[in-house]
Amino acid sequence: MIVPLGAPTSAFASSNDEESVLIWATKEGDWNDLITSATLRFNSSLGVANSGATVASNGEPYLVIGHANGFISIWRQSDWTCMTTIDARAAKPLNPWGLHNIRGVASLILGDGRGYVVTGSEDGNLTVIRVSDGAILSATPYNHIAQRGINSIAAAGATVLVANCAVGASDFNLWSYTVDPTNWSVALADKTILRVDPDAPQVFNFDVVFAPLDGGATGFFCSTEDGALWMGRTDQDAKIAIDGHQPIGAALGSALCVAGPRLAATAYDLHEFLIG
Repeated sequence: MIVPLGAPTSAFASSNDEESVLIWATKEGDWNDLITSATLRFNSSLGVANSGATVASNGEPYLVIGHANGFISIWRQSDWTCMTTIDARAAKPLNPWGLHNIRGVASLILGDGRGYVVTGSEDGNLTVIRVSDGAILSATPYNHIAQRGINSIAAAGATVLVANCAVGASDFNLWSYTVDPTNWSVALADKTILRVDPDAPQVFNFDVVFAPLDGGATGFFCSTEDGALWMGRTDQDAKIAIDGHQPIGAALGSALCVAGPRLAATAYDLHEFLIG
């Protein structure tokens, strides 16, 4: 896990071991003086940090971490106090191995300013959480008949994209949902399959990120195990349109990150793109 903490701080959080996360900072802002400014320690029963996001709640910044054993921890950034831990495990995991890894945490920019996140788990649940008190507002299986869990999620407004592994010819590996802030229900809006080889028995979609496009369109990128980078858009109804794909290396999925007009894709090699 690597999570940028954002302005006004030049800092980021990263996984460290089974019971800690490190906060890295630079005073000058050019990263030549990188130091460990804090160590966040937690009980190892939560599991290693898999994912995270920064969220503002009542005007104060928090770091929300998704852990390998299906738990979520919420940290106040002003003094790095752990405010609460949350058990987000599904009673019946959709994967056949009983895994509960929280693979994705995304901030939901809607509501009353108290701060909300949606998390995606390898047990299949999309869970909406209020950051101010750690309350679980809803927990929804992304696909009741799924054979694999969630690998990554991304949120833009009320739209949430889910990346997973498609198994068999009739499965999908990119799903679109909408979150209703009146009751926090999560509803399926669209789904599609990203696959270069139509005969592949399964295709992992490893990562999904939203990115602003020219003209104000809501674009996104995905990385699949056949070494492809996919680009698409979602409309106001959260419908998916795929613009195309290109190879970016060996048959291996990549971790994706967007900052302004730049997209980074990292597997064995690091590729950087300018988004137009």
